Amino acid sequence: MARKKKKYTLLRTEDELRAETEAKTKLVRERSETATGTLAEVTRASSPRRNPLTTGSELLQPVWMCSVTLYGLLLGGWSPASVIVCFWFEKLTRVSLVAARIFIHREVTQKRGHFRKHLDMDIGTKDWKTGKFVGAPIGSGSLLAEFVGLSVLTEVMTLGVMVWALSSMDEWTHTATGWAFVKQEWLSKAWIIVLPLVVQFVIDTATHLRRSSFASVKVLAIVTNRTANLILTSFLIAMWMASYTKLSNVLVLACILIGVKTIYEISLIFAGRDWEAKMNDGIGSFVWRADPGYARYAEKEAELRARDEEPLK
Repeated sequence: MARKKKKYTLLRTEDELRAETEAKTKLVRERSETATGTLAEVTRASSPRRNPLTTGSELLQPVWMCSVTLYGLLLGGWSPASVIVCFWFEKLTRVSLVAARIFIHREVTQKRGHFRKHLDMDIGTKDWKTGKFVGAPIGSGSLLAEFVGLSVLTEVMTLGVMVWALSSMDEWTHTATGWAFVKQEWLSKAWIIVLPLVVQFVIDTATHLRRSSFASVKVLAIVTNRTANLILTSFLIAMWMASYTKLSNVLVLACILIGVKTIYEISLIFAGRDWEAKMNDGIGSFVWRADPGYARYAEKEAELRARDEEPLK
């Protein structure tokens, strides 16, 4: 009978096991740092370019909006209800012009990023461990479709809330219906508020929109959806709550909200609209740098962002 060979297990000391673990962790971190550097380089290359003319035109809108509304509230006899309507028209115009920007940029550049899903720009998010999107998808697989789909849904909901809020402000609207007041405010005030947006759109389109990166257009879409909706929703809720307080308190609240909105928009212009994306990349690389999955995600994301900037063949 053949003898069975005895199997021996090589025993390792605790120090050897610790050293092996540290070596593996070091390799994972080095790969993560390399992938993070590549991702940062690709992101930096496609970041929105600073243009003094465009920056000046962007600053015109928040400064103009703040000046006109504060003058109207404090000296012009405007009611907080008028400011609500002006804010909504400002947001509606902003969304419409961003949609036009996306369309023009797509038609002129034909960059690949326009023709894939970007669910991380709305209520869907991307799980970097699996590489899959989670959340409710909106749109049919392009930046423009997703942006328009989410914007239409939000605008319809916002309009309903706004008309409902105005219906509880009879002492300010002096009209039979909220919609009649909206129409009246557009003809008398709101078109003046949104005029700088149109001016800035014309300047931006004429100067560098056709030469801008896809990433800058995507960032603009994200910022428009996330900030404008949040600001206006907060303003509507605050104004509705304020309708149960004294008029002097309402005016103070309106002025504070206008000031906060203006400071926030100006800070976005100077800090860069892509600051949030860069911050998320930095946090991810810091927190998950010892996880092998993050290096794979960063490598794939860098490749995807670089590919977004390529024109279709």
